[in-house]
Amino acid sequence: MPGSSPDDPHGRLDSRVTSSGLPESSASLGPDGPPPGDLRPLRVAVLHPDLGLGGAERLIVDACVELSRRGHAVDLYTAHHDPARCFPETLSGQFRVLVRGAWFPRALLGRLLALCAWVRCALVALS
Repeated sequence: MPGSSPDDPHGRLDSRVTSSGLPESSASLGPDGPPPGDLRPLRVAVLHPDLGLGGAERLIVDACVELSRRGHAVDLYTAHHDPARCFPETLSGQFRVLVRGAWFPRALLGRLLALCAWVRCALVALS
């Protein structure tokens, strides 16, 4: 099979591209991903410091939705998630949103924002 090697027995790392702009190996997957039984479901943990309504958060949520749609168990860990101000997919139950380290302040005396953000991320990662 073209593109297959000992590290890539199914030819999935082939760099050829189809007219749709997708790699040839993924163009045949269809909208639902690989055929059932081709890959085993994974447990995926995603960490994001503050799950609000920004562009980075949209990318994180879209990745979690797609992974869970493909049958993977996804846990999204964050230090802040406000159910009144978030993307609806985070409330739908498609994947779990787990808040850790929210007790640590976002700033100390109106300063040290970067240091507090780093500590909050560390608390999320260590939980």
